[in-house]
Amino acid sequence: MAPNQAPPAHDQGQNMWSFLIVATVVVALLVLVIVLVAVYKNTPGTIATILGIVVPVFAAVFGYAGGTATGKITGRQQGKQQVKDHVLPQLTALRQHAAAVVGTIRTHAVSPPDSGRWMLQTDFTQNNVDLGSHYDLDLAERIADLENYVSAL
Repeated sequence: MAPNQAPPAHDQGQNMWSFLIVATVVVALLVLVIVLVAVYKNTPGTIATILGIVVPVFAAVFGYAGGTATGKITGRQQGKQQVKDHVLPQLTALRQHAAAVVGTIRTHAVSPPDSGRWMLQTDFTQNNVDLGSHYDLDLAERIADLENYVSAL
């Protein structure tokens, strides 16, 4: 997975389960009606009584399953939004501070030719301070990648 790419959504699988539950309930009710009509041909009152008991049970089961699936999807979306609301402002501030620090280092540091390193020469020693590779100083870009990733959630 690329650094600025969001993880795959799992809502599609949940929608498929919801559809299968609905289809199962409809087929079960249809089979029940066919069986009841075949068994109780001359007593419509009995058929109505049985269906009056069974249909609410199926509706309750279906309602529970559908409500649970909807709750999971809604909870996941709210959780992602809370992460975005909390993390993105902090990442933006961190990126701005990192860019300022790195800008200062690049202004006062030297990079010997073909070394790929930044060096800071100090007044109080004869030695140079190794600040790390050019990649190490790309903090703002790496933080921006994190911002993009969180935004894509």
